[in-house]
Amino acid sequence: MGNTADQGNAVHDGDAAARPPQIPGLHPETQELITARYGRPPVQYGPPASRYGRSPATRYSATAFVIGWLVAYGTLVVLSLAYGFYWSGMSLEIPSSGLLSGTAPSSVMLLAYIPLFEVFPALFIGVPAGLGVVFALRNVRNQWLHVLGFAVAGFLTPAPIVLLAAAGGGGDVLATLLLFGGAGALCAVVGRLAIWKLVEVTTPVDPAP
Repeated sequence: MGNTADQGNAVHDGDAAARPPQIPGLHPETQELITARYGRPPVQYGPPASRYGRSPATRYSATAFVIGWLVAYGTLVVLSLAYGFYWSGMSLEIPSSGLLSGTAPSSVMLLAYIPLFEVFPALFIGVPAGLGVVFALRNVRNQWLHVLGFAVAGFLTPAPIVLLAAAGGGGDVLATLLLFGGAGALCAVVGRLAIWKLVEVTTPVDPAP
């Protein structure tokens, strides 16, 4: 009698060991029906993967990217205006005699031309550079590393324009690159910090034991 009970327990233990693990969220009877129907247990998949093979650790929405670009571009315009007024000694103060005297026309023209000239490199160089940083760091959860990546991209963004100017007989290439690159890095950092809370950082999933 005791041997029969021991044999029954051994058979039961063997069935439990051979039984596939229960998938969370799936009813046991449903799992058994699927196993009986297809001859194998259902497959448990991990979190939804991206088209590049796995789910990104950091996600930038289109809204976050646009806001970051606008903040970076606005910072660039402000820096350019401040540098222009400091370097040329111009003033925004409009004389009492009207817009056509003194320094007012030059100031107005500077205000009009700087955003116009800078929007093209910010769009056609800055946007691809920013998207490249987003793609390259998509599996990095540390946002400070993202800030560093944008700083590097912002520093290198003016390089094509500086090199073109140097090819045309420009001035000191290194000093110009440091000036424009430093401004680009600062603008990129400000833009990235502005969307810190808008960037979604996913929680790492512990691998199944």
